[in-house]
Amino acid sequence: MIKNVVKTAKDTTWKPVYGERSLIRDHYNQLEIQLQKPDAPDYALHVIFRAYDSGIAFRYFFPEQPTGCITA
Repeated sequence: MIKNVVKTAKDTTWKPVYGERSLIRDHYNQLEIQLQKPDAPDYALHVIFRAYDSGIAFRYFFPEQPTGCITA
């Protein structure tokens, strides 16, 4: 089940060590969906979607579990 939904936006620049450009813009909108297993509240999964000007990306991760292990 969906536990929480977090929307964020970022618009910054950073300087690379080397390359063709002296500054690189980091601009995106992000949606993070935090999921939780109904029968095991310690079991969580986060799915993150990012929309850039030139495309999209997504990733997922399992946050650190309070008990130190996953039980099903």
